[in-house]
Amino acid sequence: MNSIRHQLFIGLVSLLTVVGGAAGLGMYATAFQAANTVFDYHLKQLAFALRDHAATAVEVSGSDDDDVEQDIVIQIWDEDGYHLYHSHPGGPSLPRAAPGWSTVTVRRHGTWRVFTLVDEARVIQVEHPMHVRQAMAIGLAVRTLLPWLVAVPLLGGLLWWHMGRSLQPLTIVAQAVHTRTPSTLDPLPVAGLPEEVLSLVTALNALLQRLATALTAQRTFIADAAHALRTPLAAVYLQSQLLARADGDVARYEALAALQGGLTRLTHLVQELLALSRLEPEATQEPLRPLALNPIVHTVIADYVALAVEHGLDLGLVQDDPLWMMGDAEGLRLLCASLIENALCYTPAGGTVDVAIVRTATASWLSVTDTGPGIPPAERQRVFDRFYRGNNVHVPGSGLGLAIVKAVAERHQAHVTLGEHKSGTGLVVRVTFPALDTPTPAADALTESA
Repeated sequence: MNSIRHQLFIGLVSLLTVVGGAAGLGMYATAFQAANTVFDYHLKQLAFALRDHAATAVEVSGSDDDDVEQDIVIQIWDEDGYHLYHSHPGGPSLPRAAPGWSTVTVRRHGTWRVFTLVDEARVIQVEHPMHVRQAMAIGLAVRTLLPWLVAVPLLGGLLWWHMGRSLQPLTIVAQAVHTRTPSTLDPLPVAGLPEEVLSLVTALNALLQRLATALTAQRTFIADAAHALRTPLAAVYLQSQLLARADGDVARYEALAALQGGLTRLTHLVQELLALSRLEPEATQEPLRPLALNPIVHTVIADYVALAVEHGLDLGLVQDDPLWMMGDAEGLRLLCASLIENALCYTPAGGTVDVAIVRTATASWLSVTDTGPGIPPAERQRVFDRFYRGNNVHVPGSGLGLAIVKAVAERHQAHVTLGEHKSGTGLVVRVTFPALDTPTPAADALTESA
């Protein structure tokens, strides 16, 4: 099981084991070095004592001693090499070594530490088995680590309990998350949480808040869309019934034309609803890229020239300053199309719709100016709400055009303002964008391709 508690426990116990093993090796090395120092000192002192006090040479006599290797062995030779004395007859007999310190290995008796002292008449050699020193060092290390080895299981139990207690806030947070539903996205409690868990819970609360906002907007959008679609769908249904009951070619043609008009309006409404849903803050959107606004505006104006001519309107681009920005080309196309289409729909025949791209030292904006009825100041905030069409409006529409403009502007961190035409009639819609300081290669490529 991939558990933080298990991973921490195994990791800590493994570290403790490694540290304990390293400490044991260190203790063994220290104890072995200390034993060498002490025994070497004793061997040297013993050799000098024998030199000063041994006045008589002793014949080597046989002796059986099974434990001789546990003791210091002394051997003495005269100046002619005759073996005068052996402290453990029958025990290991090491060859005479060079004066001073040496380490000698003897078959069946292991390794010995040897100190050889040469004076005028004798050669005194004092020997000690190395395995005795090693056993002493191991015993000292084991005795030192034994309390640690006994304490490791107890320490492991305490670690397991403490880690479970420390991770308890995560369990509490998980239980609190399980209780949340799409209808109850209340923030998770943060009182008494440790700092590491608090940061996680704070992020979760921010996510819950965004989800609540998105779900609320979605419910509102669905309710508004259902309300907006109810009337045109009912109209289309009635028009289809009229077409079915129509008598004669003229009546049938009129009913068919009415049905086609209703379907056209319904299709336009559905398209605007889909466009608005794609602009929701929680919807998946393409990242903003450096681009030029001018070719997008040129393309949209070209698309609506025929409609302007049909309505007897003058549609044109009165100012075309180069404007680069971080933007979404499809979203900006929707924004321009909504502004121009609204202006064309509300401007009476013989009027004008002027589009301008303006860049100054302090600001850059896109404006659409028409000579229509305008919007009263009291309604200029509400016209950005979905499906709101204002009072005394007789032009067919869905009330989504400026809502789309607002959504695109917010995505581009732009600001939309409504004002009056300088003549006193009409409407001026200005979208102010944060512009790039200099053209970028991507923007230049877009401009050239346009």
